[in-house]
Amino acid sequence: MADLRIRSITKAIVFRILSTITTFTLAYVFTGKLAQSLVFVLFNAIINTILYFAHERIWTKIKWGKKKWLKKKQKLT
Repeated sequence: MADLRIRSITKAIVFRILSTITTFTLAYVFTGKLAQSLVFVLFNAIINTILYFAHERIWTKIKWGKKKWLKKKQKLT
């Protein structure tokens, strides 16, 4: 059964929140500075969002694992 878009969006938001909290906590533990940790988390969130977008766009061009690709492969065997 496929996930609804709202479920995928909710999962992505929850993951981003958990990831941001983890990153902030680690940055604060290592630096001991609140402002520096917040700046690090902000840049990390921006960079990771850009990288994730690029990652997704690249994967849209890869045919491996898509239903049409699987059907073609099954016909060949």
